[in-house]
Amino acid sequence: MAPNSTAIEDTVDVISDELNKTPLSSPSSCTTTGENLKPIIYTEEELTAMRETHSLLVEAHNVDPSRIGLKFLALVTIVSKLRTERAAEKYKKFLDIAESCGLPGLTDDYYKIEALPDLKNYQVAGKTLDGRCINWVKGRGFVRVEDEKIHVEAVLMYCMAVHADPVSLREGIDFITIPANPKPAKIGNEKKIKNLYSSFPMRPQKIVIGSKSVAMKILAKGMIAVSALFSSNKLLKRLHFMSEEEIIASYPKESVPKIYGGDAGGWDSSIEEWVKVRLENIPLPEL
Repeated sequence: MAPNSTAIEDTVDVISDELNKTPLSSPSSCTTTGENLKPIIYTEEELTAMRETHSLLVEAHNVDPSRIGLKFLALVTIVSKLRTERAAEKYKKFLDIAESCGLPGLTDDYYKIEALPDLKNYQVAGKTLDGRCINWVKGRGFVRVEDEKIHVEAVLMYCMAVHADPVSLREGIDFITIPANPKPAKIGNEKKIKNLYSSFPMRPQKIVIGSKSVAMKILAKGMIAVSALFSSNKLLKRLHFMSEEEIIASYPKESVPKIYGGDAGGWDSSIEEWVKVRLENIPLPEL
């Protein structure tokens, strides 16, 4: 029997209160330069899992090896906690959606100049005290059908860059998303783009949803209520719902993106250069 509306509202209020009582882990400054960015060295266990994932893609999922980018394979495999079947399914799902957007496969040259303008809603931020990078997205709007391919390339660049250090790669990241306000008009490919975002590998240790919109708050609370019915306490403890101002106030200035007057972790150049530097830190696995 479905729960009545009053029960859901009560559940939402209780969960929202508990989430807002749970403090975000305080981030610290992060100066991400080529000199102090720690190198990633794959373990033999990780390489073995990558090889098995590659074999599953080719043999079980019939993926042409020319479509498989090995650096992205490494990311998917490690984020999947070396669960090779899960990693292969995740990679195949991404390839299928990317192909539907006009990108048939991956190479290991992920820095795409033509896609750089599409990084406009992605921010450079600092790290948490645990050394995790912060994936910070603000105001992501609609994606025109003719721009789907470059959007895939842009999000792929940012996703890989955020994970391009040993801690973020193996232990996860903080994920902050601040929806566009007002909400962008629908153009017909929203479901495809939503599926694209869900196909990227990620193991967030904190998920923070923020908005000034009252309507968005109601929607987010509804999502939390549904999660409460089907998800574990572990997920709920990682999910935080607060206003944009509260998110900014929860982080020290040195870790807040520059669009809010923060120091962006000490990074003085552009997000394009930040992405480029971090992408160069991802080694090509020898499979």
